[in-house]
Parts: sequence; C-alpha cells; structure tokens
Amino acid sequence: VFTPGANAYTITGSTINFNGSGAQNIPAFNYNNLTSSNTGARTLPNGGTVGIAGAFTPGTNAYTITGSTIDYNGSGAQTIAAFNYNNLTSSNTGARTLANAGTIGIAAVFTPGTNAYTITGSTIDFNGSGPQTIPAFNYNNLTSSNTGARTLANSGSIGIAGVFTP
Repeated sequence: VFTPGANAYTITGSTINFNGSGAQNIPAFNYNNLTSSNTGARTLPNGGTVGIAGAFTPGTNAYTITGSTIDYNGSGAQTIAAFNYNNLTSSNTGARTLANAGTIGIAAVFTPGTNAYTITGSTIDFNGSGPQTIPAFNYNNLTSSNTGARTLANSGSIGIAGVFTP
C-alpha cells in the first residue's frame, strides 16, 4: 500500500513500482515514473488524477480504471503508453509521442492539450459505452469500438493519417 498523504514531494528522477503479486490500489498522486510489475490486479483511483511527469509503464496487469484521470504533465518529451485509460489528459509544455504500436483506449474524455505530438503507428480507440466527444486532433488510426454515442468536435479538424473505423 502506498499512502502519500498531504506532504509536499519532490519527484524528480524517482520511479514508483507497484510490484505486488496481489491486488494493489494506485493512489491519485503526481509521479515522476510510474511502473507496474508482477501479476497482481491494479486499481486506479475512482476520481482524482494520476499525474505522470516521466514514463508510465503499466505492465501486463489487469486494471480497473473507472473514474480515473491520467495526466501526462511533464515539461519534457513523453511517450503516451498503449493502455486503456478512463480519462486521458496532457498538460504542460513537453512534446508527446503516442505509442508506436498498439491501442490507446479512452473510455471517457480525451484532452490532448496544446502539446506537439508524434503520432506514427498507434490507434486511438474511443471505447466508452456512454457518449464521448472526439476532439479535434491529428490521429494515426481512429476507432470507435463501443455502443456509446459519439460527437465530433464542433470546431477544428480531426485529421486521420491512417485508418478510420467508426
């Protein structure tokens, strides 16, 4: 169990690795690098934000993501991992690279921010069962794989460099 409390933390250079073989809860907290290893199930907070200033390595664990937000908030370059997110946000000024392969699933809201993105190879899949808005953004592959209503952004362009699977 990791209980960060309300203390002030300096996170530069650190890695928190949830490595238990049993189930573990990952609390809302601003991490530098966040890793999960071993075989236990992981639960992201039902509310609150998991901030990642460095790298997110989710491993192959089974995750419960309901209500959580992951915010890539580093000022340097970051790669957004192929993972099933609830809410996915990018803040701060660093360049972002979407995973070279695999699927970035979004069950609720995607807020790409104003970062410069490299998009080669990945698929963003809006996979929520409820309504979702697809923001103006340059996608490589764009998919909608569930039954929820989809609304396209009411301004801006939705660019698709690869395949669109509505």
